[in-house]
Amino acid sequence: MNDRERELRERVEANPTDPEALAELARLVGRQREGKLEAVELRKRQVEAAAAADVADAMMSLARAQVEARRDADAIETVRQLAENEPDTAEAFELLGELYRRIGATEEAVGAFRRAAELQPDAVQPRVALLVCLNDLGRSEEAREVVASIQEIGSGDPAVTALVRQLLQGRS
Repeated sequence: MNDRERELRERVEANPTDPEALAELARLVGRQREGKLEAVELRKRQVEAAAAADVADAMMSLARAQVEARRDADAIETVRQLAENEPDTAEAFELLGELYRRIGATEEAVGAFRRAAELQPDAVQPRVALLVCLNDLGRSEEAREVVASIQEIGSGDPAVTALVRQLLQGRS
């Protein structure tokens, strides 16, 4: 245990609801392989201690810690709660889509990525993820519509053009 970790542990012991100390300690121990589960517990405490304005950020941090600890079911539940409480949080819907896709719930992933795309009209990433899911489900017509929106948003960007071309070739 280094000096910084010791100092943070002392701060948390003195004030168990110090959200800054909890967050920093979670980041510190979460970097260590054996600290992933402890980081999840610290993030849970951070959510409980957070002021109302900071709850969404604390919940996203908790979900990321749960993902790092390979606790996908817990992360899905955390992000679902966040999405219900903060329905305009695109980042939550993107993470939810990724988690659904990871566990093979592709239909649910489509819904999450659609919502993320609605919330970020100029973002390519949720549309690319949506396209991949639609492609996996064999929903060609919907996939073509998404391709058109990707090309419209990313027109002129060679990386986007190459990615769309690669995805289209994979469908053929």
